[in-house]
Amino acid sequence: MRKLTIVLLLFSLCGILVCDDGDCALFTNKIYQVKTRFYTYAPFYFLMLFLPDGIVYEISNIANGLNADTLGQNLQFAPHVGFYECLNSTTVHLTDFGYIFKSNEVEVLTSNGHFAFHDYFFNFESGTNQNCIGTLRYKFYETGTNPFDITNLPVFTSAPGQVTCSLVSTDD
Repeated sequence: MRKLTIVLLLFSLCGILVCDDGDCALFTNKIYQVKTRFYTYAPFYFLMLFLPDGIVYEISNIANGLNADTLGQNLQFAPHVGFYECLNSTTVHLTDFGYIFKSNEVEVLTSNGHFAFHDYFFNFESGTNQNCIGTLRYKFYETGTNPFDITNLPVFTSAPGQVTCSLVSTDD
């Protein structure tokens, strides 16, 4: 009985002092500006709104094209929606998706455009939700296919890009 009491006490302390359940309340209803850098492009930006229940909305500053000065070619993106989860008190994993439209300037986009899939990891300082550093990888899938189908292979996968983010709005 004494061993059971000690084990239960340790689990209780873990929940109070050390372990993190991945609660995302610190990020809910917040808007972040995310700066993205890939080695071949000038930086570009996204606004991300973290909604309740792990839903995220993303829009890019280069979404409507006319971005050849930034990217070296014109790309058009639709807004993205997706999901986020807190892996611990400092790490947020975010997956979102939307469309990237047809472009004769990019070999992989010369057909019907593609379903774009973004995978982010944001790392925040402990105890704050103000700023982050992290990574982004993206993949393109054929339009009309399901990127969550494990047999569906992407037609393009990026090298990792570097991101930084800063809080620009809060519900407080």
